[in-house]
Amino acid sequence: MVQAITITGQAQAGQLITGETPRRATDAELLIWSDFLRRYERSKAAVWYCLKTAELCATMDQFLSQHGIVVWSPLHQARIDKLLTTFNRFGRLIDGVNAQKYYLTIERGEATISAPRKMAKEDYEADQFPGFETLGAWPLVVIVVAIVLLVSANSAVEISGDWARNDARDFQRELIAADQQMATKPADVRSAYLAFKQANAKVIEATAEAAPQADRSIWSKFFSGAKNIAGIAGIALLGFLLLTFLSNKKR
Repeated sequence: MVQAITITGQAQAGQLITGETPRRATDAELLIWSDFLRRYERSKAAVWYCLKTAELCATMDQFLSQHGIVVWSPLHQARIDKLLTTFNRFGRLIDGVNAQKYYLTIERGEATISAPRKMAKEDYEADQFPGFETLGAWPLVVIVVAIVLLVSANSAVEISGDWARNDARDFQRELIAADQQMATKPADVRSAYLAFKQANAKVIEATAEAAPQADRSIWSKFFSGAKNIAGIAGIALLGFLLLTFLSNKKR
């Protein structure tokens, strides 16, 4: 029979629960849980990058939308809301397992997280993953004694990471395409656009810092125009100060 596990504290400090009699989890069981936590952290990085890319889209849209280019809309917002709602469940489930609020069962190398059957619906329903039930076999013990919240945790967290990476790529492509379109605008519009990027340099830099290594050069190019504006502004200021100094000397 599949046995329910609760993990207390860190992954290596786990206990396996069979009925009311606890025993320490085996090394193999703890490795499976640790593997899930590693996958979660890897996917969390992808979600963070997607969030920063979304924030940059929303910021740049303030300027771009004035010139007929939309990179942030209710549809974009719905996508990021769905991703964050989905991924935040993982954090709550992990906390629930660590606090022994939820059961963890392991079968054939896969983890399933469940709530005790006696738990009130309002205490677990926000943490239940709709649509993930088909990702793995339901352990028989879970069907009898618990309410399944997440089946095949490894597969589910990988899927969420893939969603985040795909959304981030889409947001990124839209921003780069918009940037290319702005390069064809009249000189005064281009200058205003570069000044807007410079004013929002911290948002661009935060996106670049969150990006996977392979994508950082993209944001470097995106930001290069803004850095050039900073250089030009610095030269202009220096010229102004020099003229002021010479003017004062003549007096």
